[in-house]
Amino acid sequence: MPAEEVRPGLWSIPVAIPLPGLHTVLVYAFELSRGLLLVDAGWSSPESLASLEAGLAEIGASLDDLRATVYTHAHGDHYGLAGVIRERTGASVALHGGDVPLISARLGRGEEELTAWLTRAGVPDGDEQHQMRPGRGQFAWHFPAVLPDVDLVDGTLVEAPGWELEVVHAPGHTPGHVMLVERRAKVVLTGDAILPRITPNISATPYAEDPLGDYLGALERVRALGHLLALPGHEGVLPSVAARAEEIVEHHEQQLRETHELVEGGAETVRDVAERMPWSRPWSALPPWERRAALGEAQAHLVMLERRGEISRVCDSPLRWRSVLTPA
Repeated sequence: MPAEEVRPGLWSIPVAIPLPGLHTVLVYAFELSRGLLLVDAGWSSPESLASLEAGLAEIGASLDDLRATVYTHAHGDHYGLAGVIRERTGASVALHGGDVPLISARLGRGEEELTAWLTRAGVPDGDEQHQMRPGRGQFAWHFPAVLPDVDLVDGTLVEAPGWELEVVHAPGHTPGHVMLVERRAKVVLTGDAILPRITPNISATPYAEDPLGDYLGALERVRALGHLLALPGHEGVLPSVAARAEEIVEHHEQQLRETHELVEGGAETVRDVAERMPWSRPWSALPPWERRAALGEAQAHLVMLERRGEISRVCDSPLRWRSVLTPA
């Protein structure tokens, strides 16, 4: 897939990433009076870096033209090259403060926090939990601990001469996820908050207590943007960001109904619910990292049901829920 000029002076550049199912991330380059501003970058790997450099060459540019980098969120496929780019070019790194704890965890306590979270989710200690705990080296490879030097603040404008890029905080996929709106160009860069075919993983983690509640609130803000062209982090453009937001809201409402039915049927722990939820493959066929994502998604829906008063928490370690309609 070649680079594409989606608006005059705004380029979409596909960058290769080593993830199953999502082979590329879409990064965006804004032409400035001098140089470029880059939104997202790619995985921390030589292959992604070479792919980014090739994409920039397609539009007649290079890494040396980068003046600043902005990141929609701190996941490895978007933020992974942040440190390499800053070291090679001096370009600033801008990120919302809500995602800084995700980076700080890689500086020492990530594994311990993940182990505690898995135990609380009802994953028994032993082979299953061990498979879901990546080693410290894997943490570093997936997510280099590079702290930003610019804080993105909701409602403010990114410093990008010639553009009016407004920061819209859209938490859920990560606590600090942002979108960037350029109303004059009638576009919104959605990162992973809005994707064309799939719904982003919304996971409860040690850093997000009610991510689904946060996300549904963010989608209400997205609806208010109207029919702007959506430029997502994967797959391709969408003609109406508001229409896709409505579809995603209905998807989660359906998941909430199904999750409630599972609790009524006797599933109590996060793992019980995750094992029974409908995924693209059976639970037994999911690789460990997908099981972790499924656990987080299940917990996010359970917390949302609890806050709506449809289920109640009966134990905190491990977490257990019961339908409020189910006799004690």
